[in-house]
Amino acid sequence: MCNVTAHGSRTRSTPRPQWGRLYAQVSSVLATLAVVESFVSTGPFETVLECGLVAAGIGAIALWTRRNCVALDQQDWCDCAGAKITVRVISSRHPVPPRIERADEPTSVETMLEEVAR
Repeated sequence: MCNVTAHGSRTRSTPRPQWGRLYAQVSSVLATLAVVESFVSTGPFETVLECGLVAAGIGAIALWTRRNCVALDQQDWCDCAGAKITVRVISSRHPVPPRIERADEPTSVETMLEEVAR
């Protein structure tokens, strides 16, 4: 982004990924799998338990990625990137159509033409 290299600034304006939490989650899943493999007897219960642990580990990694997506995206940004990037926000809400009120009495075409001509 910039050709300037910043060395060791103490304050960062961009968030940093929480790598420690990811390592702790992966380590705990692997340790639990090792305990299950060592102490649970072989059979369908062990297989289901290990599959559940693997699914929970993948879910935890996916949740960590979702929570840290901004920090992962901005990891290689320099401190001046915020001043050089323009973000365009497009609203996804559709405009509400105008409400048409009905008259108590039907209006003739001649009356409508007269109102438009005014």
